[in-house]
Amino acid sequence: MNIILLVALLIVSFLRPTFAQIGDDGTGVVNGYKIGPNAVLTGADLRGTDLKGANLTRAILNGAVLEGADLSDSILLGTEFQNSNLKNTKLMNSNFGRANLSGADLSNSNLTNVTMDQSLLVNANLQNTNLTSAFLFNCNLSGTDFTGANFYKILSGYIVGRPSVLPEGWILSIDGSYFVGFGANLRAAELTNTRYLGSVLTALTEKAFEKIISLEFSTNGIPESVTANTTKINELNSQVRDNTEESATNSLTIDTLKAQISEISTKLETLVASVAEKDAQIAELKKRPTLDQVRDARAGSIVLTVEPDGNNITLGMTIEQSDNLVEWTSLDGEMTRTIPIPDGKKFYRFAFDK
Repeated sequence: MNIILLVALLIVSFLRPTFAQIGDDGTGVVNGYKIGPNAVLTGADLRGTDLKGANLTRAILNGAVLEGADLSDSILLGTEFQNSNLKNTKLMNSNFGRANLSGADLSNSNLTNVTMDQSLLVNANLQNTNLTSAFLFNCNLSGTDFTGANFYKILSGYIVGRPSVLPEGWILSIDGSYFVGFGANLRAAELTNTRYLGSVLTALTEKAFEKIISLEFSTNGIPESVTANTTKINELNSQVRDNTEESATNSLTIDTLKAQISEISTKLETLVASVAEKDAQIAELKKRPTLDQVRDARAGSIVLTVEPDGNNITLGMTIEQSDNLVEWTSLDGEMTRTIPIPDGKKFYRFAFDK
């Protein structure tokens, strides 16, 4: 009984609920951990917990595991998250002012509308994060990986360091102080300064930017470019005409081939009909007696026999009748005649009068 009770207690302890006990002041106890300002939670296992609205100002969560946790609407001012696991976390509307996220893994997390003012993200992993409408100001982003991140409506300024990877279509401004790309919020950019204008015009890709700044828009160069393009257009028009004529020729050839194919098809139909007719004739002929059958039927009509003395042959003839040239019946009466064989004669022929 005591053993069963002990096992039950262990199971209940292992499966203790992870629901939050965060009060209106942002403090509480979750999974046995005290949540609040200045809390020391180094290496704490808070994965999947509900910490929404928590106040962790200046708390220490270095190496903590918060994968899948909900930290949305939280106050994280000056919080230490070095090398922490923040994958797949909900961080919407949270304030990371002066927070240290260096080496942290925030991949696939939702950071919509977060505030990061003077935050450290050195070598942090922000792959595939959602940074829609996020505010990044005076942050150290040296070595930060933004592969696949969503920067739509991001507002940035006075960036320190260079990220290792930016989302496709995004670049840093010429002075490296803010992000430029489609949908970027450029309110913080000093657009009145001409040195920033190139960054705005090259928002889509770094490659496009390099091409634009390398162009020399001189008065002599433009006419030459127009002339070259006009020449290319004329060449293309000539090719189009040639292709049109070739298409017409090919069309006539195709029509001729169609006519020939139709004629051949008609001949084939005639041949097929002729073959069918011949097959019918062959089938009819197969029903008739063969030459061997007729020859066999006639074999008994004329018989030559040699007399014992070898000087005469006897011709015997009977008359038979048949309805089908296969089955024969003899008529009454037999005619015979003995014919002497003269010396030296070897061949004889018999003929019947009509």
